[in-house]
Amino acid sequence: SLSVGILFSALSIRFRDFQYLIPFLVQIGLYITPIAYPTSLVPDGLKIFYYLNPMAIIIDGCRFSLLNTPFPDIQFLSISILMILLISIFSIVLFFKVEDKIADLI
Repeated sequence: SLSVGILFSALSIRFRDFQYLIPFLVQIGLYITPIAYPTSLVPDGLKIFYYLNPMAIIIDGCRFSLLNTPFPDIQFLSISILMILLISIFSIVLFFKVEDKIADLI
């Protein structure tokens, strides 16, 4: 959530209209994160794409610890960790690019 927050703040500073898009993106994120439905409903062939959402593994981990559901395979954990690292690196690089212009644009 920190890296996505940094990404959204950098994009909001650079593009003023992006602040109106953020609530829509958060709502879409709620539907693609497995909060209201179990991961078992996702077909096995699509689970690789499903776990590109970093929150999917976190929600599954909470279900594992609280509800004693089976923990996903380790390959899906590595996919989620890789996505978290990529989003973090991209958001930090983008923030450093717009950091010099923050005072001028605000």
